[in-house]
Amino acid sequence: AQTALRNAEVILGSWRQLNILPESLHAERHPWPAPQHPDLESLFKGFNGRHVAVLASGDPLFFGAGPALVKALGMQRLEIIPATS
Repeated sequence: AQTALRNAEVILGSWRQLNILPESLHAERHPWPAPQHPDLESLFKGFNGRHVAVLASGDPLFFGAGPALVKALGMQRLEIIPATS
């Protein structure tokens, strides 16, 4: 997960998540837009061709952003790295 964040050009997450990232990460930081599931296809078109990391907490593959990301982008474009919350 740390390698994925170091390699990211853009990191999306809540303000809380973005604010605890170390300063050594040089990626652009963007807050996850409201509502919870915005038009993800349009959002990610703005990052086309760039390595984007999305931070999610809780159980994002069941209740959170995971299913919406899979639907909008396709599983082949995602790498999901689970971690203990």
